Amino acid sequence: MSGGPFEEILNGAGNAKNTENAGTKNTAIGAENYGINATAHTENAGNGTAADAENSERSAMDSYVENSKRGMVYSENTGNGTAADTENTDKRKAGVGFMRGALVLSVTAIIAKLLGAFYRIPLTNILGAEGMGLYQLVFPVYALFLSVATGGMSVAVSRSVAEKNALGESPAGVLKAAALVIFALSAVAAVACRLSAIPASALQGNGEAAALYKVMSPAIFFAGGLAFFRGWFQGNMRMLPTGLSQLTEQAVKLAAGLAFAYLFLPQGTTAAAAGAILGVTVSEAAAFLILAAMFAFSKKRNIGHARLDKNSLREMLKIALPIATGSLLLPLAQLIDSFMLINLLKATGATIGGATGGYGILTAPVASLVNLPIVLTISLAVAIVPAVSAGRVDRNIDSVLKKSALGIKCAYIIGLPCAFIMLIFASPILRLLYPALAAGELSLAVTLLRISAFEIFFMSGMHIYAALLQALDRASAPLKNLAAGIGLKVVLTLVLVPRIGLAGSAIATLAMAFTAYALDAVSLRRLLAPKTGFVKNVAEIMLAGVITGAAAALFFKFIPSPLTAFLTGAAVSVVLYVCLLAAFKVFDRDELASFPFGKRLRGKKRSKNLR
Repeated sequence: MSGGPFEEILNGAGNAKNTENAGTKNTAIGAENYGINATAHTENAGNGTAADAENSERSAMDSYVENSKRGMVYSENTGNGTAADTENTDKRKAGVGFMRGALVLSVTAIIAKLLGAFYRIPLTNILGAEGMGLYQLVFPVYALFLSVATGGMSVAVSRSVAEKNALGESPAGVLKAAALVIFALSAVAAVACRLSAIPASALQGNGEAAALYKVMSPAIFFAGGLAFFRGWFQGNMRMLPTGLSQLTEQAVKLAAGLAFAYLFLPQGTTAAAAGAILGVTVSEAAAFLILAAMFAFSKKRNIGHARLDKNSLREMLKIALPIATGSLLLPLAQLIDSFMLINLLKATGATIGGATGGYGILTAPVASLVNLPIVLTISLAVAIVPAVSAGRVDRNIDSVLKKSALGIKCAYIIGLPCAFIMLIFASPILRLLYPALAAGELSLAVTLLRISAFEIFFMSGMHIYAALLQALDRASAPLKNLAAGIGLKVVLTLVLVPRIGLAGSAIATLAMAFTAYALDAVSLRRLLAPKTGFVKNVAEIMLAGVITGAAAALFFKFIPSPLTAFLTGAAVSVVLYVCLLAAFKVFDRDELASFPFGKRLRGKKRSKNLR
């Protein structure tokens, strides 16, 4: 096999795996920990920011090497056959446990996303464009404070608990250290958010947002507690509590947010928006109380009599701080946007109400529709990181390439038709979901959604490529690539928005997504240089997408009613797309077997590489 970066990674993994004849039993434990920690971070990366995982991946790999070294004594006293059997058994159990957890988190994340999207529809109708602009204006600052308070801590807790459990040691010390750090930082961040309400809203160009900051600040404290409890449950490979807390957040926000917004609407738009924000705070508190109760009644919490020592605190901070730094990147970009857009629009002659309303349209209905399909590829990225990581550690090139190819295919297959549907049916979708928008607001939303449509495709690809790079121990690459994309976005926003308005912001965001996607694809291509053709049928996927898009456009053109054209055209297009994928034989037999009920599709022959 020819040399190259990919072979160096595999050889490095092999050397770590066999360091001083490391025992197979603890090697399997190390590999399991590596997969768990990489997965845990991807599951908790804020809204699709898989690039956050750089230091988590690196630290987890260091732990894996350490566990391999600890296996020396075991290796000297255990037969090869028994060790091999143990390794295979451990891998099967780890794989089954991870996939079950990944499935739970994927399903609950999709349901939560749908609830969130549904919530925004009646909320937009209650608040209007200006009210939604106020509502959306506070979230970038909130996300920044939240990242400062909790960024990386959930991953650090999850990783530490999993490692201690695997080594047969008590995680109580690091749990107490994590509790101290998380709750202290969360309290400080909540107070800081409250104190920054007036200056932050002034910098954003609308002082009325100060009231919303005051209402939202307690949510940061509860979100910090959620990060702690979720990390503990995930470290014990219990994903259901995290999923239930996500669903609780969205369900309570849906009920309380709409109720408070409607109740306070007679007092004005600002009061109604503050009511919706109060629903967010209540939802975080409800999810926190549920997880706290589950933790209190858990038999494995083992935290009561532990002694807090400096080593545990140092260990926790060493893991968490680098991840927290990376997790600030996207919230910081959103914060910059919130500071720039309204002020740039006001400089062109727009009123405060008009500028805030336009910002609300861009960040609420348009962003929600764009992000809805992307949650599917985020879930796929969650599952693919440990799967490819395990293949890399085992030096199984065939498995790595096959799973990588399948992940890339799925991302393309999801992103392409969704992009075409949003592009073609932007008007009927927005009319159907947001009937309260005025004619001018609807026209702006349609324009912005059509510009942003292919952001779905590029973001889908970016998430998968970033996840693969992280799994192949190149986690710094997607982080740098995303930073480059954000830099381009800021420049284009400053140049375009004063000239063409909010369409310039949509173009800048699309450019950011394309840049990160393209650079990630190049990084992976360089890494797999000898295997650049490992993804088959990409041309067929593209052709199927174009044909499907053309069919959808025909429906939209020749059916008089836009709503009827959307409902019938979208349904027929999806069926046509699936038929084209089958006709072009996009998936081979082994790939089909990896899907739920896939073995029925491919026959009785078992897959050897995707099991």
